[in-house]
Amino acid sequence: GIIQSCAARPTAVAAAARRMFARAHPPTAVLVTGDFELVISLYTILPAIGLRIPRDVSVLVLGHSPLLDFLHPFPACYKFSWEQWASRIARIIGNHARLGLWPTKFWKVIPTLREGDSVANRRVEPCRESAVEAA
Repeated sequence: GIIQSCAARPTAVAAAARRMFARAHPPTAVLVTGDFELVISLYTILPAIGLRIPRDVSVLVLGHSPLLDFLHPFPACYKFSWEQWASRIARIIGNHARLGLWPTKFWKVIPTLREGDSVANRRVEPCRESAVEAA
């Protein structure tokens, strides 16, 4: 499941989590995008509905805040390097100032994974064609 920021009120996050995990086939992981308040809400709501991180559900966060360091289990998250962003922007502005050129290609800034204890090591069985055909 994915939880995104959209007027993230704890009651809205709780309602979304309850709906997600009440399904016949609930998710085994949640990717949280947006505000870090969502992560904090999720960390309090999951135990309230009887789910433990990472035993029952893994949590992965897109982004990082020092506040996340205080959560237990320590959340796994993707972290962007602001220094890398600043360096690329400075290079673009410098090239424009010197040469009058704007970039003609997209620049990729790849986030790094900061491993945490919120993702379970689950072994996923490969799909077998016979099992797919039988379904």
